[in-house]
Amino acid sequence: MYTKFTFSAYFVSLFIVCFSSKCPDGWYSYRPSYCLKYFAVNVTFDSAYSLCRSIHSSLISIHSEYEENIVFSIGKRHVPNFSHWVWIGARRVDSSFKWLDNSGFSYTNIPNNCYVQQQSDCLALHLFPYLNVTFWCAFDCSANNFHVVCEKHLQQETQVNEINDRSAFVKSVNSNFSFKKNFNESEVRIQALVNSQHTNEANMQNIIESTTIFIIMSIFFSTLVLFIIVLKIGFYLSSMKSKMMQNQRSPPTLAVNEMEEMYDEAKT
Repeated sequence: MYTKFTFSAYFVSLFIVCFSSKCPDGWYSYRPSYCLKYFAVNVTFDSAYSLCRSIHSSLISIHSEYEENIVFSIGKRHVPNFSHWVWIGARRVDSSFKWLDNSGFSYTNIPNNCYVQQQSDCLALHLFPYLNVTFWCAFDCSANNFHVVCEKHLQQETQVNEINDRSAFVKSVNSNFSFKKNFNESEVRIQALVNSQHTNEANMQNIIESTTIFIIMSIFFSTLVLFIIVLKIGFYLSSMKSKMMQNQRSPPTLAVNEMEEMYDEAKT
């Protein structure tokens, strides 16, 4: 199972989280009276938990596709060009997962091909910004290359206004946009992306090898041609030198004959 978000839904969610005035600076509106803060750091699950606790918040819990879309929008805003994992506040208790804030675990987004092993006790959300796709997987809690999203509750006096604002936003979104789930298409596109990356790497390796061979062959043939030219010049110079030496040693035959005739005429 994958969740795929349309561009319009992403734009509306980004508008919501960017322009909410109820949350402190650096925080984004989430559920009624809740705010989110994204940390693009690489930490373990326990470190992520401690980080959120240190700022009087907790790891995020997700209870609907709408909420997941908001997390996706925030993650895409912070890391727009790369896929990445984000710790969420769920751990395995006995044989099932539970949210750390003890809220109901009614919504999940774990695909069938994301194997949940027994030693993988912590859940993480995978964000694909360039495909607008998200899904969850379970990992070893000691994995240390995951980002963090914390949530915290606002002051009680802001709750009524926040609920009204949230209701208006939800009504607007539900009336104008749909959050589409296209599991098969997303899975195929993800696999195609991986295959494309492998193909590009293989093609690049072939290009490098072909270019290297071409350069080596070009150098070899250029050297060979230069060697042949030098040999020809050497043979030509040697031939010219031999002819010049031969001309110097042998007087012209015509001059010898003329001298013999002049000698005979003088005798007579």
